[in-house]
Amino acid sequence: MEEKILNELTNINGQLQTMNQRFDKVDERFDGIDQRLDGMDQRFDGIDQRFEEVDKSLENMNQKIDDTKDEIVTTLRKELDDRLTITENKICDDVSDNIKSLCDSITRLENNKHNEIIALLKIHESREARRMEIIKQAFAG
Repeated sequence: MEEKILNELTNINGQLQTMNQRFDKVDERFDGIDQRLDGMDQRFDGIDQRFEEVDKSLENMNQKIDDTKDEIVTTLRKELDDRLTITENKICDDVSDNIKSLCDSITRLENNKHNEIIALLKIHESREARRMEIIKQAFAG
């Protein structure tokens, strides 16, 4: 009986060693899988870094585009303001010239009317003076 138990224990020991060998092989496989997964993690980390670099590059491009857009808008506004100022000054000068011309024209018309009135007054004075002469001669004579 002892021999049977010893044989059984030897048998169990053999089975345990076989199982341990299998477990060792499974562990080796898992170690290989872990190594492959670590390699994949490293590749994914590299890919993440590249994506971050691309993202930073795109952000820099967007900033440059925004800066360029702002510069263009500022330049266009300045040019438009300058052109508007030139146009306003030209319009003011034109309106001022037209008003002066109109005033000169009105002054000439008024001067002509004034001269006509003076001429009429002189004619009237000269007629009045003749009438007075005629009346004086009629009373004196």
